[in-house]
Amino acid sequence: MCRPANWRKASPSPRWPPTTGGYVDRPPDADLLSKLEFREVPDAGKIWLYVPKDDGVFREVRQIQGLPVVTDAQIYADLKNTGLRGPDQATALRSLPDFCHQPP
Repeated sequence: MCRPANWRKASPSPRWPPTTGGYVDRPPDADLLSKLEFREVPDAGKIWLYVPKDDGVFREVRQIQGLPVVTDAQIYADLKNTGLRGPDQATALRSLPDFCHQPP
């Protein structure tokens, strides 16, 4: 499972954002959700888990702050198609000096 860490790429905050998303290779069952301490909340704290149509998103995963993160290009494409503030976030990501550059 690729944990929802994409927000870590550009977020200076150590706190989880109001909404975050991640890719999983299959829908998590109740036991896994419990182990990960996921729980329903009345507001905020949304997590979107995506099961991709193919496993290509998992091929170029790198570690950022100890969590697996997909490529900048994948994050950008996802944000552009998310709606709400997604396109704005995609633009901000693309303006980062290290956008689509692997660390040395």
